[in-house]
Amino acid sequence: MPLTVARSGDQYVVTGVTRDDAVTSPLGRRYFPVGPHLIGFDDNFAEPVIVRAYYDPAKDPVATRLINGGTIEYIGYLQFIQLSFRGTPIPPAVYGGRLADRQPYVYGDDLRFVDFMGPADAHQRNVATPFYPINALLVNGNLTDISDFFYHPLENGSLFSPRDLDDDKQSAAASLFAEIAPGLVTPDAVARCLTAENQILVLSPSPADLAASEPYQLVLAALRPPPANAPLAGLANADIAAQVIGEYVLLTLPDPEDFGDTLVISTRPRPGGGTDVVVNLITDYELEGLAGDVGREALLRIRDYQAEVGDVDSEDLADAPSYGRNGLLTAPFQLDPAEFAAELRYWTMAVAVRTLRDKIATSRYLLSGFTWSALFEFDEDTGAMNFAAIKEPAMDSFYLHPGLRAFWTARDSPQAAGQLIDTSNFTLAAMRRDNFAAGSKLRFVDASGADLAWGDNDA
Repeated sequence: MPLTVARSGDQYVVTGVTRDDAVTSPLGRRYFPVGPHLIGFDDNFAEPVIVRAYYDPAKDPVATRLINGGTIEYIGYLQFIQLSFRGTPIPPAVYGGRLADRQPYVYGDDLRFVDFMGPADAHQRNVATPFYPINALLVNGNLTDISDFFYHPLENGSLFSPRDLDDDKQSAAASLFAEIAPGLVTPDAVARCLTAENQILVLSPSPADLAASEPYQLVLAALRPPPANAPLAGLANADIAAQVIGEYVLLTLPDPEDFGDTLVISTRPRPGGGTDVVVNLITDYELEGLAGDVGREALLRIRDYQAEVGDVDSEDLADAPSYGRNGLLTAPFQLDPAEFAAELRYWTMAVAVRTLRDKIATSRYLLSGFTWSALFEFDEDTGAMNFAAIKEPAMDSFYLHPGLRAFWTARDSPQAAGQLIDTSNFTLAAMRRDNFAAGSKLRFVDASGADLAWGDNDA
């Protein structure tokens, strides 16, 4: 059956992802059909935003022809990224934050990189092709063969196989569940804010409780019960802003003057077995100390990089110091507050593994794909680089093999064992997310940067 979109509360879901038409799969608060693809964005948390993509091979004439010819083994999504500042490519290590670890996968003059687990993890698991769903190996020990990815649901999406596996859970579409996690605040920075003095609660849930609820949901339940003077009594999710930074969930509480405290929720092994949920409470000042000026520091690194490669325009540089609330760092560029100064561009590609020469050899074949972007604005007052908008997806071509070669080179290099990417960049895509409405919500814009009204380019 074809992929079909339906509304479910404040989100959209899709059916047709398996043989069972009663099965629904999440899509997001906003979605776009792009040729044979559906892509949706979930911004229940301010960060990371979750992107979900589904590819219907029955809507792609190229895939249909190859499937009928019996040469396709399976299809899945690969994803590649490019970071740019005012249209000029920037290495992820220069930008910094959670993207910095991606540097080993950078390739080409336009500095694209592979969106996949780190070279060390890929080498250890002997990954042949960086299909995005394979990132589930980081958390799911039951996946031991490529055919285990032919079912739905899985943590990071599924592969599509044209073979009839006689199972209602067989995936009828290739899918991708990924995070957009470009934050400049790192988990190590959060950890430095947590002390015994600001720890306010430790829960010791059973394994069944943890299986049924996210740790932050257990904390909210513990802090909301009667009496009315409970810490969060009467406080709805709509009043709270949420973000995830590595293993930490940060819930910022409301305050009339925007100086609300933030609950920082994490887990740790319990002596004797099990997992404890730990809650720390940090102040607005401490939170601002984490996020403040990280955007200015990134801009300074970009300025130095552009000067080093001879690609900086003196007309773009700021003439005089600017003073934010968190220090005396000078923003080195003249930036309009509404300018999308930084862009994280994605290419999300449906790729087939084909059999050749009587099934003795295989090849990778690009079927269809699209491009879209996460756009960022610089906040002069706080010194932060804020994820503000999504540029609408559009069909696009892509030269696949340079990206594959970059992956193989990094995976097989002598340095691979030390080249790690924070696994939380991939493993949190399956996290259950309540809608914390006080957090910033994304805008959706067209290619010129103009806001899209609801319904523009949506089904």
